[in-house]
Amino acid sequence: MNAPDTSNRLTVRPDEHGTILVVVMITAVAMFGLLLAGTVKISSYRTEAETAFRCEAQARNVARAGVIDGFSWFRRQPVQPVVDFAPLLDPGANPPVLDTEEPSVGIVREFQISGSTWARYEVRKVDPNRPEQAVRDLSALRGYAGQGQAWNLASWGLVFRKQDVARRYNEPPNQVLATAWAFTEIRRMTLSPPGEAAVCCSRGDRVVVGANSRVIGGEGTGIVFPPGTGTPAVSGELSGTTKTATLTDYNASIEHVFGVTLDELESLADEVAGGAATFPSPFPRQGLVVVKGDITFDYTTPLRGTGVVVVIGNVTVDASARNFFNGMLYVNGAVTFRAPSLLRGALIASGTVRTEGYGDVAEIEFDPGVLADLMMNMGQYRISRAIRYGPRVGERAVP
Repeated sequence: MNAPDTSNRLTVRPDEHGTILVVVMITAVAMFGLLLAGTVKISSYRTEAETAFRCEAQARNVARAGVIDGFSWFRRQPVQPVVDFAPLLDPGANPPVLDTEEPSVGIVREFQISGSTWARYEVRKVDPNRPEQAVRDLSALRGYAGQGQAWNLASWGLVFRKQDVARRYNEPPNQVLATAWAFTEIRRMTLSPPGEAAVCCSRGDRVVVGANSRVIGGEGTGIVFPPGTGTPAVSGELSGTTKTATLTDYNASIEHVFGVTLDELESLADEVAGGAATFPSPFPRQGLVVVKGDITFDYTTPLRGTGVVVVIGNVTVDASARNFFNGMLYVNGAVTFRAPSLLRGALIASGTVRTEGYGDVAEIEFDPGVLADLMMNMGQYRISRAIRYGPRVGERAVP
């Protein structure tokens, strides 16, 4: 029997036992270390990206807050229109005037977000070197006569880390984390009916005050219209200091009544509806709604609330006790006004106006108090363009 051949076998010396295991372990530890380092690095990148995203979003929100603050400043000024953007700081006044923290800059506020993270916005005064980054009067550019009718509002929003409260936001060790700027446009809107009357119509012979209906002028006039356009047909009740009156300078155009074009009026509106299906319910308080097309107001779509409704089309105010409106109804078309509906304020129409009732009463009453209140609240500045945004994270546009 032959002995086994061991000439090709690997001979392992006693001092080499475990070497391969050690090499495998070192390799495994190295690979684990690389994997761990990669995981930590990816996690760090993710955390950094999330932090940057949060800071960017916060900076945009802060910038938006500055725009809203600036808009509020314009609306609360006692003299309108505002012709000079000059926020004040006078804590010793009675009551204190706290428009800003830095009057030389504009409207400036700083506030804490959390921990050492703070926010700041600047609504800057007019700067001819950087007009897009500051507040400026756009009246001449928009074709308005006089100053203060339209303004560009711009606000810088900053998120920064405050390490030293004695230093400014951009002085080390304080650090700006993100910046953004928001901007919009505000405009004034007027409310100037052709005359102080319950009904203003482009022709006298287009108005029919039917049975069981009332047109009440009160201290004003019942119906006004241009001269030489006939007279209203009245079988219902018509009253006022004067029942009817003609105005040689009668002007019921949108530009005259509201001080803006139709496109501009739509941009100022709280809602633009295509008809009854999209007409807002409830009606925005002291709101402006533009309706493009014919509309019928009835029990399901009532004319109810306080504000201004502008209809580019024909209007039917149908028999519904829910039709009770305080304000101005402007119709670039014909109007049918049925009982038991009530409009307190003024009706302006370019087409025929017919009021009629059967049993109940349809009533249109001139109310200068309602119109004065609307003029005070709606005739101030309104945001005419959507708020837009500027620089993103890392664009240190703020000096």
